[in-house]
Amino acid sequence: MSPTSSPPPKGGRFFIIGAQRCGTTYLYEMMEGHPQVRLARPKRPEPKWFLDQAKAALGPQAWEKELFPDGPGPWSGEKGTSYLEHPEAASAILSVLPEARFLAILREPVARAVSNYRFSKDNGVETLPLEKALDPERPARDYDRSRFSASPFAYLERGRYVEYLEAWAAKVPKGRLHVLLFEELTGGDGALNGVWSFLGLPPHRPKDLGRIVNAAQEPMPEIPPGLLKGLRDHFEEPNRRLEKFLGRPLDAWKARP
Repeated sequence: MSPTSSPPPKGGRFFIIGAQRCGTTYLYEMMEGHPQVRLARPKRPEPKWFLDQAKAALGPQAWEKELFPDGPGPWSGEKGTSYLEHPEAASAILSVLPEARFLAILREPVARAVSNYRFSKDNGVETLPLEKALDPERPARDYDRSRFSASPFAYLERGRYVEYLEAWAAKVPKGRLHVLLFEELTGGDGALNGVWSFLGLPPHRPKDLGRIVNAAQEPMPEIPPGLLKGLRDHFEEPNRRLEKFLGRPLDAWKARP
């Protein structure tokens, strides 16, 4: 999605809203080095400030004071990968920061699902083998809502990005939601330059551009051919809808795992 319909301001507030296991930590670290950008602390656990109604009601000064202890920058941003799955957060954010801008990162959904599975295994949450956990026919699994703001088992639901993006686009003013692809972000500096342009910032090339961050420790499992086909079939229709939503082909996803 292009930001061209809304000219970038000279400064403001932005949110990296997800999706999980799509390179949000990488984007955070690449943006962190820009002299005009400040990122919310702590990095982990994510603050998820606007998923808490009581905190959101405290107003913009409380958000800045709590998450930017060294003071805000010309552009100050918060990363929260659960935000994408909670479109009501858009209303909460815009009621406090009405000029806020939003960044979403998407990854080829089969690769994202496997990465999410490995991450859940790393954190001792997942006990099922890959083939059972990622079975497209498996019903939704319950989870501890006191521990997680979004399901650690939503491997396939989370990859149907268009369903979340349509809900966000209905709430966010046109031109203030910028969507980029993980594969393009990690493949050079072109996508990152698009982020700078979206925020009206001068270009900046991080010294550690391309460095792998936040990788899962669980070894990459082999995907059985039958499961791989089932996953590709599962995402075919939402991917087509996503292309229409974005107004661009998803060429970076054609070389699938």
